[in-house]
Amino acid sequence: MLQKCANPGCAAPFRHGSHGKFFRVSIDQDGDIQILAVSSHHSLRPDYFWLCRRCSATVSIRFDQAQGLVVRPIMRRAAASG
Repeated sequence: MLQKCANPGCAAPFRHGSHGKFFRVSIDQDGDIQILAVSSHHSLRPDYFWLCRRCSATVSIRFDQAQGLVVRPIMRRAAASG
């Protein structure tokens, strides 16, 4: 059950209909981890995470080989100069 924002530095509580960004993390039969959009399926063991609106504007959930799931800043691509 989602209780709060997945960002450890944020205490925003999850409420039904909360705005932000939802993630479904799935582990397949081979133990491979995939971070999918909530509308995706074919998951054997899904876990759900939520980032509040404020956090989802600056961070996302990523998989790190050494640490597992982590919250990392979103890398914005610079506009092409021309």
